[in-house]
Amino acid sequence: MDPTTEVSLYRAITGRGKSVKGKWIHQGVTDLELAEQGIFCSNQSFAQHESSPGSTGYDLRVPGLPVFLNFDEAIYWLERKKYETVPAIVETLVPLEYLFGDSQMIGLVRNYWDKAIGHVPTRDEIEKHLSKENLIKGECFIQGTGNKSLTEILRSLEIVYRPNQMQDSAVYVAEGFRKQND
Repeated sequence: MDPTTEVSLYRAITGRGKSVKGKWIHQGVTDLELAEQGIFCSNQSFAQHESSPGSTGYDLRVPGLPVFLNFDEAIYWLERKKYETVPAIVETLVPLEYLFGDSQMIGLVRNYWDKAIGHVPTRDEIEKHLSKENLIKGECFIQGTGNKSLTEILRSLEIVYRPNQMQDSAVYVAEGFRKQND
């Protein structure tokens, strides 16, 4: 594959959850938070908050930014939740070369909830995913490698999607999503 080929990474931003009058509700995310933090908006996952500070390696509990390689899985993460304000999906288009070889800036680890060890997808697995021959499903984690800052790498590559419609404080998936800046 062409080294300029891009891999889409999707983050579902639900915001922190809290109990309001006995019901669980998520904060969602404001336009200001998206402008300031984008893909890094608060949305702790199990693996993040169960990890000890400074954890490294391929352990399931490795702290990193939880992402999906499929837009539909990010949507699934948003639906069936109640929100105070609208949630978002943030896509970042990462050049394939950022994940492998001499230009590697990002470490990608598959998260297996039922196993103690994650899996680092190979270049071949990513290429098969991109060609839709064998889609990679489930949550992944990304980290900067070699002291590279994920903020510097990802922020300029972001595309923000918002649901076209909310109904009863929930995402109405049937109406689809729009790009924030459109």
